[in-house]
Amino acid sequence: MWERHIGRVVVGVDDSLAGLRALREAVEMARLRGVEVRAVRTYRPPPEPGGGGWNTGMDPQSFAAEDPRSALRRNALVAARHAFEQAMGGVPRDVVVSIETESIPLHQALAAVACRDRDVLVVAASRRPHAWWPRRRSVARRCTTRAVCPVLIVPAPRGACELGSHWHR
Repeated sequence: MWERHIGRVVVGVDDSLAGLRALREAVEMARLRGVEVRAVRTYRPPPEPGGGGWNTGMDPQSFAAEDPRSALRRNALVAARHAFEQAMGGVPRDVVVSIETESIPLHQALAAVACRDRDVLVVAASRRPHAWWPRRRSVARRCTTRAVCPVLIVPAPRGACELGSHWHR
């Protein structure tokens, strides 16, 4: 079905085993079809001035030298490149890859980027709740209800479940 009619391959980037497998699947699909990969990594925006604080997972000194949004965007880009390294040894050179960072929840960012009916959206199946909406539907399920293009949901590799539900790369 997708062989002739595919536009871009859009993939959500995360460091779970399913996420790394989804990244490999997206790159292979793009390679076989001769199309671009748009890799999307999100970050949580900093709180508004005067608002309650939250833990970004970053060293507070990294905010001292630059705007917090710039630091978060840069860290998201580094995390995306690191995911490519873990998944396949680095960003592939034989496929056009663009890495995008967004400050909105991942399912919203993926639906916004995969906005053409000829795109294919590749997402990891995950049972972990996302930090932005704990105890709610997964990113994959949210993408299937919002996407205007086909969605490929990639499970974790076989045997990953035996490693425990809290283990991920």
